Amino acid sequence: MKRATWLTLALALLLAFSLAPTAHAQTDQGRIEYDEYVFVECANGGAGEEVHLTGYLHVTFSQTFDNAGGVHVKMHANPQGISGIGQTTGDTYRGTGVSKTQFNLKVGEQSTIVDNFNIIGQGPGNNLLVHSTFHITVNANGNLTAWVDNSHSECR
Repeated sequence: MKRATWLTLALALLLAFSLAPTAHAQTDQGRIEYDEYVFVECANGGAGEEVHLTGYLHVTFSQTFDNAGGVHVKMHANPQGISGIGQTTGDTYRGTGVSKTQFNLKVGEQSTIVDNFNIIGQGPGNNLLVHSTFHITVNANGNLTAWVDNSHSECR
């Protein structure tokens, strides 16, 4: 999933978190346009190539605020029609998988989000698994004090 999308969702969560003094629940869903160039390192006989992926992500995001100052979050995202063309080989690729996140957070605490998605190419050996770990820390004032984004990929 596009890192900017996760950042946008996390910042929206933190803004809502700072404005939520009493218990309540909210669920939103929608489609987010996906338009990214991704380097698939195992494509093109191992030489790699840029793949232009486009389509949509269907995202459901629910959050429940409790009276103790905590927030309980569930997020589900899946690609809808994400596909692309290798810029060197012309090979076609598809974005597949489901990203699920669930966490509980209170002001002054930390949370980690793990995301996995696949870019599936034609033929053997050019499928790419991307694994990302996002970690956020919120101080007692409700301010974001740390954001760590570690990502790596492997060919399959």
